[in-house]
Amino acid sequence: MPCSWSYCKAAFSYVMELFLGLHLRCTFGIKGSVTRINFTNAGLKGTLNDFNFSSLPNLSWLNLHNNTLFGNIPPTISNLSKLAFLNLGFNQFNGYIPQRIGYLMDLNVLRLSNNLLSGSIPLNIGNLTNLSLLYLANNYLSGSIPPQLGKLKSLTKLRLNLNNITGSIPASLGDFIGLKVLSLYGNQLSGPLPVEINNLTNLTLFFLSNNTISGLLPEHICHGGILEDFCASNNHFTGRVPKVLRNCTSLTRLRLDRNQLIGNISEDFGIYPKLDFIDLSYNNFHGKISPNCGWCQLLTSLKISNNQITGEIPPELGESNHLHVLDLSSNRLIGEIPKELGNLKSLFNLTLSKNNLSNNIPLEIGTLPDPAYLDLAANNLIGPIPQQLGDCSKLLYLNLSNNNLSQSIPAQISNLVSLQVGLDLTRNLLFGDIPWQLGKLVILEVLNLSHNEFSGSIPSSFDEMESLRLVDLSYNELEGPLPDNKAFREAPMEAYI
Repeated sequence: MPCSWSYCKAAFSYVMELFLGLHLRCTFGIKGSVTRINFTNAGLKGTLNDFNFSSLPNLSWLNLHNNTLFGNIPPTISNLSKLAFLNLGFNQFNGYIPQRIGYLMDLNVLRLSNNLLSGSIPLNIGNLTNLSLLYLANNYLSGSIPPQLGKLKSLTKLRLNLNNITGSIPASLGDFIGLKVLSLYGNQLSGPLPVEINNLTNLTLFFLSNNTISGLLPEHICHGGILEDFCASNNHFTGRVPKVLRNCTSLTRLRLDRNQLIGNISEDFGIYPKLDFIDLSYNNFHGKISPNCGWCQLLTSLKISNNQITGEIPPELGESNHLHVLDLSSNRLIGEIPKELGNLKSLFNLTLSKNNLSNNIPLEIGTLPDPAYLDLAANNLIGPIPQQLGDCSKLLYLNLSNNNLSQSIPAQISNLVSLQVGLDLTRNLLFGDIPWQLGKLVILEVLNLSHNEFSGSIPSSFDEMESLRLVDLSYNELEGPLPDNKAFREAPMEAYI
């Protein structure tokens, strides 16, 4: 009777013989009785050059995933005529995918992802009509997507992402009517999407990001009502968001950033009760952020920067209890920063820069327990810097520049001992002495206090700020000696004028 390799007690020593180039023989002495080899994560090293495939006529399962195998995939692998499952992923195989792999007519699963494979996708992979899963991602494959892949009518998952594939997406991919996962991101694909893509109504994951695809988004992208993750960022898509997307309540993740899309965000997007992540940045969307915030209940990241959004920030955003990232920068927002944003206890990044926001910075922002990035620059904010910001002990970056903030820097800012990336207060109306306590920010790398009305001397405590790389104190009324610090010694004269 055939033995399953995963149950053979002597399997490990047997495979060691195999990779030393010895002739293959069954552990139990019955040649050809092995039906299954599974050595994923086994620490195997070497090539398959001496793998005697012809000695395994009954092998249906070969899994060598996540080892350190290298060299070419031997064409003689086609001798495994009964193979249904082949996983050579996460190794270091190089060279071409052998053409003869198209002879493995019983293959149901082919996984060659995360290797160093090059060349084009073999046309005769289209002969593997039993394939339900084809993973060739994260290699160096080039050329175009073969139209012959459209013959794989049983395919449910196709991943070709992170290669060097060029050309347009063939219309034949629209024949995968049972396809659930289509991942093409990180290639050099161009041209418009074929209209046949609208036939893929069973998709749950659809990834097109980081190509140069143009034209309109697919009109029936969520016609099946089960799409969960749609990423089309960093392409050349134009036009409006498809109407069907407004009612796609199955969405958990949506990325349309860095395109040329237009439309009204309050009309073109609906209520998404399962949505976790949305990024619409770097487009030409207009309209107002809906006060209903129906998409925000489970949201962890909301990014709508670099659009033409108007109106006020709705206070209801403060009800998005899971929000980690809120980026509304580079829009045309007006009004006050809602104090309710202080309720976002999970917030890590708050970026509202380059808008027309006015009035004071809410004291409640200082009650956020975990913010690392706070950027309110280039608005019309007035009043003092809240001393409560000194309680945001995990801040890495604080930018309040280009506003109309006044009074002195609160000494409590020195409590931000995690501040490393930068402290930027340039172009405000701040005055008085620079607090000596800022010298406690010993890991700070960039300090910009220029274009204010500071007076007095530069604190000698700045001698201790040894991590400083860039400093600018120009356009103030400062006097006295410079700190004995490399950043000050190497700064250009313009930094003190």
